[in-house]
Amino acid sequence: MEGFLDLVNLKKLYLEKNEISKLDGLDNCRKLEELYLGNQELAPTVEFSFDEYSLAAISSTLKILDLPNSNVVNPKPLYYLENIEHLNMKDNKIEDFEHQVCPLLQTMNQLYILQLNRNPVSVITKYRDQVVLLSRSIRELDGKDITDQERQYLVSLISRKKQGSMYADIKKKKEDLSKEMTVNGHHFQIHQQKKFLLENMGPHKTGGRDLDGIAETISFDNFKDMYYNKTGQLPDTDEEIEQLQ
Repeated sequence: MEGFLDLVNLKKLYLEKNEISKLDGLDNCRKLEELYLGNQELAPTVEFSFDEYSLAAISSTLKILDLPNSNVVNPKPLYYLENIEHLNMKDNKIEDFEHQVCPLLQTMNQLYILQLNRNPVSVITKYRDQVVLLSRSIRELDGKDITDQERQYLVSLISRKKQGSMYADIKKKKEDLSKEMTVNGHHFQIHQQKKFLLENMGPHKTGGRDLDGIAETISFDNFKDMYYNKTGQLPDTDEEIEQLQ
């Protein structure tokens, strides 16, 4: 994706039905609110990917990402988009709920509409129930409303069956997410570290190293020093993930 360097006030971008295989080139589009990239004409072996620098740049403003039918296999990098409200990823190739979908549900706290229908992941056992329980914000899943009654019923059900397999599975996913967001024994969201590194280091200073590796190996104390030197204040650590009652 090229030609967006000077479009600093861009709010909506429509690029459907092209041959785009990577979301990138949006580093300066920090006001982008809606991005439409659906139905890319890619060979079956070409996997759609995401540039983390671009995702970090648009993470605070993007409200709608429309990316159906575009050979998306791993949507996990999208957990940068913490303010997104509508995510359409239907008709892709997403299979792994625990490692690719759960991180999105953990960080996208403003997400109201999620579309994953006709992905392999959407037919796993208790798929809908798990999404409802892991996200308190989603109100529509795959075109069907999630009512307060449905969510309350599921929470009540597993609270009565705390030793049941479904409760244990949901609890394990939450615990795994907690561990995934832990750095060197300190509970601090990795994606926040990566966003800070992106904004203050840039690719020329990371030497092209994988950002996940940087975030997972940097010490918490060093990160606090970097953050304090840049902002004049210490970062807040995350609270423990709330247990289902």
